[in-house]
Amino acid sequence: MTLRPPKSVSVLWALSSPEVRRSIRRAHVEATRGVHRHELQTIGKDGKERTLEVVTSLLFSGERLPIVQAIARDVTEQKRFREELRAYARRAILAQEISPCLSMK
Repeated sequence: MTLRPPKSVSVLWALSSPEVRRSIRRAHVEATRGVHRHELQTIGKDGKERTLEVVTSLLFSGERLPIVQAIARDVTEQKRFREELRAYARRAILAQEISPCLSMK
């Protein structure tokens, strides 16, 4: 399924001069800074909560309207591993503070 812009936008784009189109593209790219990353909480087919990282970007092709590309990947396990690593680091620091003989100095 291809999503198309409303007809009025296509007509305005078609009637715009190349200079106006370039200006619109530049302004839009500057406003969006090219690539956006965000996380989305969702429920997987197994009923468990999952975290998706979604990366969106604009793709330009000639004088046509820009296309939005979106890529999503499951980062649930990666986030869990990072949190476990942080917890391990906190415990290691606490152990060094409690027991001077474990100091790495």
